[in-house]
Amino acid sequence: MIDYRSIKVTKGKGKVKILTNPSSYELIGKGCQGAVFKLSEDRCVKVFASSKHRSREESVLRMAKGSSFFPKFYEAGEYYIVMELVKGKTLEQFFLEGNKIPIEMTKQIVHLIKDLKRLNIPRRDPKLRHMILTENNKIKLIDHVNSLNWTEQPEKLFSGLEKLGLLETFLKQVEEIENELYLEWKHIMKKKFK
Repeated sequence: MIDYRSIKVTKGKGKVKILTNPSSYELIGKGCQGAVFKLSEDRCVKVFASSKHRSREESVLRMAKGSSFFPKFYEAGEYYIVMELVKGKTLEQFFLEGNKIPIEMTKQIVHLIKDLKRLNIPRRDPKLRHMILTENNKIKLIDHVNSLNWTEQPEKLFSGLEKLGLLETFLKQVEEIENELYLEWKHIMKKKFK
């Protein structure tokens, strides 16, 4: 099989464009900074259009080594990262299917945000589309190019939940399980609290 290092992508309008893929690796997703190909049942490679973006994502994955909320990091080259293949659906997909937010999921989201702080990862505002609910109902966070940008307030998380009509339930659950965090959020994000 042809090596995944021969896959090349370039910046497109919105999502990247694949310039060359002489391999038979299946494309499983693409976004603004890169495209992801399945290497095996437990590994994938993310190919970036920019080595700067690859470097940023690699830095975050290295910072998060050992955290259960992040994919395992295996190796990196100038334009690629080999990491754990995370299987499941995004929380956005899960909620769009009409599912409610169980308290166990809220607990995981709270623990994820606390883990971001513990790991000194500046962005503490995960988007629903970047949180994958795995087959064993655990949350994994993907797509870390922008995780080094400072964002302590969970605006995107709140906006995503609000659009789906789940923010009020989520905040009530956070108040119940992690009152200190709830009060911190209430202080810095007054407009989202009723």
